[in-house]
Amino acid sequence: MSYFRHCEAKLIVAEAIFSSRLLRRDYPPRNDEEFYVHDTREDSLFGLFWEGKRVYGTLQAIPRCMTLADKFRERFGAQFKENEPLARHLNIRIGGPATFFVEARSTQDLIDAVNMAQSFAVDYFILGGGSNTLVADEGFSGLVIKAANRALRIEGDRVFAEAGVIAAAAARASAEAGLRGFEWAISLPGTIGGGVRGNAGCFGGEIQDTL
Repeated sequence: MSYFRHCEAKLIVAEAIFSSRLLRRDYPPRNDEEFYVHDTREDSLFGLFWEGKRVYGTLQAIPRCMTLADKFRERFGAQFKENEPLARHLNIRIGGPATFFVEARSTQDLIDAVNMAQSFAVDYFILGGGSNTLVADEGFSGLVIKAANRALRIEGDRVFAEAGVIAAAAARASAEAGLRGFEWAISLPGTIGGGVRGNAGCFGGEIQDTL
């Protein structure tokens, strides 16, 4: 699949001719109607969704097609990159480029990036601190979402940390707040999210002991 050709194109429709078998005649498209078009084809035959049903028709229209890169850039701005070398984000400093790369700086960024990848059928991978990850020289054909959401707060004896919080930072903050039990993580590389995913541990402690 070419992610640059498979896009959700917005068209301002001048005229459309639909098969009467697929679209009731009492729902004709209006001039300047906006359609979201999927699976565009070179012969100008477009697959459309109309009132929840897939229909086909030949369109005479002026396309304003947004590639997937455009869609991600529209949502994430400078947090989105194309052909980003993953070696920059791994402790071992090797690895080829990701076709698309998003730095998710909030939980909502993370949710939106995953939802967009799923909605466009793009392969995706969520990257934490990069301390336990290897990437081939060929890179990753899809979207890499870097969890960089680093909000952390402490309420009483509970620590609330987003997935992108550096584990050592969470250990230091909890110790400074007078909490015990997470000191071992002061030298733990990576993020809280990655640590939870892999039940990271060292010096006799594990994430599962304090989660």
